[in-house]
Amino acid sequence: MGKLPLGLLQQFVLIARQGNLSRAAREANLTVSALSHQMKQLEERLDRRLFERGPRGVTLTVDGSCLLEAVGEHEWLRRYVRLRREWLATHPNALLRNTVVRMDAFQRLMDMEAWALPLPTIDPQVVARSAAALPGYGPDFRYTHHAAVRHLPVAVAGALGTVALVAAAQLPPLRAALSRLWAPGRGPSAEQRARGWFTVRFEGRGGGERVVTEVSGGDPGYTETATMLAESALCLAFDELPHTAGQVTTAVAMGPALIDRLTAAGLRFTVLDTPPAGAPGR
Repeated sequence: MGKLPLGLLQQFVLIARQGNLSRAAREANLTVSALSHQMKQLEERLDRRLFERGPRGVTLTVDGSCLLEAVGEHEWLRRYVRLRREWLATHPNALLRNTVVRMDAFQRLMDMEAWALPLPTIDPQVVARSAAALPGYGPDFRYTHHAAVRHLPVAVAGALGTVALVAAAQLPPLRAALSRLWAPGRGPSAEQRARGWFTVRFEGRGGGERVVTEVSGGDPGYTETATMLAESALCLAFDELPHTAGQVTTAVAMGPALIDRLTAAGLRFTVLDTPPAGAPGR
C-alpha cells in the first residue's frame, strides 16, 4: 500500500466532517467529480470501502470510521483542524462565497478595438483559489481572461498556429523534429531580453463601479520571471506576512507585501483614471 498522500487524507477528513460531497467540494474549491475521484483513489489504495453514498449525503463505513479515528490520532491532523477552525473564525463568510472562472470564446472587444483569443493557462484556477480565501474579492466573484490582438489576420494566424503546433507535438516524428529546433539551455540573448516587454490589463466591475488597472514590465519570459521568483523568496523570508498554512496562493501568502517589492524592483502597477482605447501596448 505504501504511504498515503497527505492530500487524500485531508480530503477524506473533510468529507467525513461535512457528510456531504457538494459542501466538501465547495470548501476544498474542487468539483464534486474531482473530489469523488480522489476518494475512489483512496479506497482503491486501501482496498476498503470508506463511504456509503446515499441521496442525502455520505456516511462512513466501519472501515471509514476506523480510518478517521486513526488519522485523528496524529498531531498534524489536530493542527490542521485547529488552524482551519481559526481561519474560518476570522473569515466567517468564506464558505458562502461563489467563485466562477471560465474561458471566453473567440470574440471582438469593441472597447479595446481588439480581438480576444482564449488563453488556456492555470491562472484562472489560481485566482479562484485566492477569491475563495480572501474576503476582498466579494461574495460572488467571476473571472475570465484572454489575449488581446489588434488585427484579425494576426489573431486567426495565431490561433491556427497554436492548434497546428499542439497537433504536431502529438506525433513522435514531428515532436522530435520540433525539439531539435530549440536546443536545451538555449534562450534569447541579453539584447533580445532588453527589447522584451509585457502589459496586462485588468478590468473589474462591481457595485456599479468599474476599475481598470495595468501591470507592465520588461521581458516576461526570463527577466521579470526571475525578478518575481527572487522577490517572492525575499518576501517570504523577511517580510511580516499573515499567518497561513497548507497550499495557498501568492495573494493569500504575501499580497500587498509582494506588490511593494515588485514595484521597488521596477514592475509597474497602475490604476487608470481614464481607460485607454485599444489593446494594451508598450
